[in-house]
Amino acid sequence: MKTNFIISIFLLFFAFRLTAQPNPSCGTETLYANGQLQGFSSGNGSGGADLSTLPTTTLGWGTIGFGAQLSGNIDNMVADDFVIGGTEKWAPTKFTVFTYQTGSPTTSTITGIPKLQLWTSQPPTTGQTPDYVSTSNTITYNAWTNIYRVTETTPTNTARPIMAVTVDWPANFPDTLVAGTYWIAWQYSGSLASGPWAAPAGTGNAKQLVGDISLGTYTWNNAVDGGTGTVPQAFPFRICGVNLAVDAGADQTICAGFPVTLNGSGGCSVKTWSTAGDGNFSDVNLSNSTYTPGPTDISNGSVVLTYSGCGLSDDMTLTVSPFALSVSSVYPDTTSAAAVITPCTGPYNLYWRKLVIGSSWMSAMGLSGNTHTMTGLSPASSYIAYAMDANGETTSLTYFTTSGTSPCSEAAPSNLSATVDCNQVSYSWTGASPSYVTYIRKITPSLGGASSVVTSGTSRVYTIPVSGYGETYEISVQGKCGSQYTPSASPIYVNVTDPRPASPGALTFSATCNSITTNWSAAPGAIGYFVRIKNMITNSISANVYTTNTSYTKSGLSSNFSYEVWVVPVGCNNLRGSDSYHYSVQTCSGSSNLMSTRYQTPDLSADIIEPVLSIYPNPNNGFFTFSMSNTDDESRVLEVLNSIGQVVYTQSVKSENGELTLEVKLEEALPEGTYLVKVTHSDGSHSIQKFIKL
Repeated sequence: MKTNFIISIFLLFFAFRLTAQPNPSCGTETLYANGQLQGFSSGNGSGGADLSTLPTTTLGWGTIGFGAQLSGNIDNMVADDFVIGGTEKWAPTKFTVFTYQTGSPTTSTITGIPKLQLWTSQPPTTGQTPDYVSTSNTITYNAWTNIYRVTETTPTNTARPIMAVTVDWPANFPDTLVAGTYWIAWQYSGSLASGPWAAPAGTGNAKQLVGDISLGTYTWNNAVDGGTGTVPQAFPFRICGVNLAVDAGADQTICAGFPVTLNGSGGCSVKTWSTAGDGNFSDVNLSNSTYTPGPTDISNGSVVLTYSGCGLSDDMTLTVSPFALSVSSVYPDTTSAAAVITPCTGPYNLYWRKLVIGSSWMSAMGLSGNTHTMTGLSPASSYIAYAMDANGETTSLTYFTTSGTSPCSEAAPSNLSATVDCNQVSYSWTGASPSYVTYIRKITPSLGGASSVVTSGTSRVYTIPVSGYGETYEISVQGKCGSQYTPSASPIYVNVTDPRPASPGALTFSATCNSITTNWSAAPGAIGYFVRIKNMITNSISANVYTTNTSYTKSGLSSNFSYEVWVVPVGCNNLRGSDSYHYSVQTCSGSSNLMSTRYQTPDLSADIIEPVLSIYPNPNNGFFTFSMSNTDDESRVLEVLNSIGQVVYTQSVKSENGELTLEVKLEEALPEGTYLVKVTHSDGSHSIQKFIKL
């Protein structure tokens, strides 16, 4: 197998020597250059010409040129192989070979390339038919190379000027070639009696066809030098065209949070980028597209990007280095600590503060390098620190405790754990301190403010704001002894998914002259639905109801009026979905018109129930106030159920002026635990709220 010399020494000399003549290259890239002319030397021939010298004396070689001519009954050819790499795909345009006729002037006497053959699966073999044959080949370049073919004993001979002959890639050959080993065979015709002869390139594995038209005999032999009879030869040739293969470029390493400019390349006209991760491209069709890693890319530490085109693809690995902070040590003097930063790029700022409510942030701005010493710290105290780069990307919060003796006799809190229920995080710990300071802070996708609370118990419930849905929170706790603090517990992390229900799906309607029936699909995450029906002319509310069904009928409406119909999903803790449906519906005709598919909870009108039910206090000792607002003035049944569904309290209730308030006192003997308040409406739908009895 031979090496694919894209730019060989021969080609460098050859291109240089031909600058004053028409260039035989095709104007596109050289896909394959098969060696160089045997014994090439520059400027050593007659008149300063270059030489291709047969080593007759030093090696005893004897074949100056191999017969590859169509002349009279002679039908000879030569052949050599070329290899296409596994990631390449060629679209050839030109084919160049080298030949001479003895006694030729430097003006070419070559008249044609009568035959080209392409073998795609095996070397040329006697009795086997090539895969492709072209007998109509158009010469596009035919000129002297400024090289004479000579022997070692006749270096000034000028009888054999070597010509470069270029033809178009045959129309009946494949337009594109993919990975594999191919053989190409060719022959020449000329105006002189000698040859034409194929000038060899040195050792190789080439073939020669010896054919006699009159006898009809054709034999493929190994092309070996006649002086030794044992040395296999090669023949120089060049294939020009376009390499359609795509190249994703070299692997790269960037800092987390930073975009990267890619370096794709390839001859295909349509190429696209894709990612195995969750980042984004500025334009998938640009070779130098910008890619911004996503959260998963960053957490994984790397992502594979693929550049594709013409049925081919190439991968590159983008390593995403962390922008991280750690505290390597707390110094013996108890008042300083070393912050170690993995910055990727600078500059960056470092922030730290003592874990005490009301403490101020300290900072060091415009840092470079990866170590900074924080000074002025308090002994035996807990601190929190983070770094921010020039793009506003922040590291995770880092907790550390300085050395020294704690004024608190109690140990730091331990066994910190947390659970997430709907939009609330409940966390607890163990410890012996009189009280504790708890910290909870949003850390993804960007650092948020901390919630710091002093509590006398060993648990806390924190309600996540809407802005924190779908994000990660970091929690830490430390003991408090008077004005002193124990070291903090190791922080834990919780993910809070968005608890709001999804859209209920498009609504369908049927209407009479005095009623509207609304149907919808069940919304994932919804435990019920709020339905509002409003007269669009009088602006009066016709219905404000909560239902657990996926259908609602309102009767007693006016004929030939347009009514505004809203359906809003309700999830845990009475959270409303951010997507709902809003239609206008005409009674009698039944026609409907979609008005809105986006329903923002903060813009909720005052006449929409918010919340559906209310119980306070919660938790309670069995004595609580139940309320429901903005309801129809209709009779309802209120029930309290225990955890196994048994009714432990029941009462008939009725709203007045859209409001309902009721004081409920359960039996003291009822055990502690979770209970449900269930309100059954006149249409059979239910409203449910949970409370805890202590």
